[in-house]
Amino acid sequence: MTSTVHSNAAIHYDADGYRFDKKIMGRQSAGMGFLKTLCQHSNLQEIVGWCETVQASQDFAQDVEKYAHADVSCKVIGPRNVQYLSDIGTLYTPGPDLSRLAWLRASVGSASWSICGVTHTTCSTSVKESVVSYLSTPLQPWDALVCTSQAAKEVVTRLLDEQENYLAQRLGAKAFTRPQLPVIPLGVDCASLRFTPQQRQQARAQLNIPKGDMVVLYAGRLSFHAKAHPLPMYTALQTLANKHRVHIVHFGVFANESLEKMFKDDAQALCPNVTCHWLDGSVSVNHALAWHSADVFCSLADNIQETFGLTPIEAMAAGLPVVVSDWNGYKDTVRHEVDGFRVTTSMPVAGAGLGLAQRHHFGTDNFDFYIGHVSQFVGVDIPECASAFDALFSSHELRQKMGKSGQLRAHEVYDWPVVVAQYQLLWQQLGELRKGSSDPGDLKIVPPSQPCPFSLYQSYPSITISLETSVRINTPVSAAELNERRNLATISFAKAVLPNEADCQLVLDKLKNIQGSIQVHQLAVIVGCSDLQKQTDLILILAWLHKQGWICLKSA
Repeated sequence: MTSTVHSNAAIHYDADGYRFDKKIMGRQSAGMGFLKTLCQHSNLQEIVGWCETVQASQDFAQDVEKYAHADVSCKVIGPRNVQYLSDIGTLYTPGPDLSRLAWLRASVGSASWSICGVTHTTCSTSVKESVVSYLSTPLQPWDALVCTSQAAKEVVTRLLDEQENYLAQRLGAKAFTRPQLPVIPLGVDCASLRFTPQQRQQARAQLNIPKGDMVVLYAGRLSFHAKAHPLPMYTALQTLANKHRVHIVHFGVFANESLEKMFKDDAQALCPNVTCHWLDGSVSVNHALAWHSADVFCSLADNIQETFGLTPIEAMAAGLPVVVSDWNGYKDTVRHEVDGFRVTTSMPVAGAGLGLAQRHHFGTDNFDFYIGHVSQFVGVDIPECASAFDALFSSHELRQKMGKSGQLRAHEVYDWPVVVAQYQLLWQQLGELRKGSSDPGDLKIVPPSQPCPFSLYQSYPSITISLETSVRINTPVSAAELNERRNLATISFAKAVLPNEADCQLVLDKLKNIQGSIQVHQLAVIVGCSDLQKQTDLILILAWLHKQGWICLKSA
């Protein structure tokens, strides 16, 4: 490679993190943009994937071929070859589940490479449990969980603080190791969101929007319980309907017909004097219609599952002024009265929502109901929102000024090449921290809850096969016989873990030429098993051959 090894990372790849499924999710959009940029703008000559399934390997190779330049190659590391990750330096995973990967790494040594993950939502039970588990797993200071906003970092830090307090009180624990928690935003493809005045005119003509009417774009996941309740937007715009001719372009995907009906019923009830347009986000041509037709973008997020929010960045990249809630990641991305307006939000005092949390914890409410219930107690200042819209509707100059300001900010701070460069610098810094640490990390260990079955159940058998065990052949076995046996349905079901057929035949052939018994360590020399891993593989081969009745074993 031409670039420093520590500025690269192996990409933990599963299609769910990098491709859209039936629902368009922000984390998948971010994963797709991240991988595409890594392939095109990172100056790497090799894109490496760590894939746990054959399907994931194939999908990764397809994505790299689709995104990368002709001179960029693709390499896949399989799940059984984790030791090769040390040649790369970092394993990047598109989520916060670092603990499982830390235990996987520990089997070859915790100083072998760094692990880097990223936050998306921080309110699901699985994510919160994953974060608090960091303190009892072999994560190291040379690992990192990238937080996409300051608000996300505060949530993660608060979870870790609470867990440390618990462990200190319960177990008397005093020393804790945390991963790094750098703040790096998500990115957008700024170039794809630029449009011309002619495109704007064409889009508005297609939607039958008269000249001088104001168009508010509401884009993204159309969900009142999991993203943003439309009530503040609808109510604020209705108050302006006697002063401005207002349209709302809804652009996104509804999870189901029932949710779509709720939105349309609320729009009719809350803003009957506002013209509503509904564009299906899964139809590609609608993307241009939505973004090109708008004067102002709006996202009044009020949901705890939000941590960053890509759509306001996309709007800024498109040159649109924005009206957003003063909420979570929007506090980082949108500069109040510079790129648009951040509208005041409210939430009850700490402790008041314990009942809501318990309903979810004990299964009364599922996740969707939990976050939807919580959002009912998050307020967005409607008069302030209406004032923000009025200021923008009333001044073409203000819209132009804020739009240009946001567009420049998106290009300088949130364009994907800028963001990926920050990741590459982080990976390099993690490598330097790992190599410069006086603490070499944990010795090779396995998760206490997932020990080797041959260790945990070692009292079960009569004979434990070791290097000192004696072995002799019962009867010669031909290649045809070996193949036929392996193809029995009751054996082939385990083909994923069976010893290599050629290796089995080699051992059988060597044993056939030996008179009497031989100890396993002597056989290891004959078949070329020089290191510990190959000797362990030989023991597994002998165990399987003994199961077939082809060899005899005797304890030392």
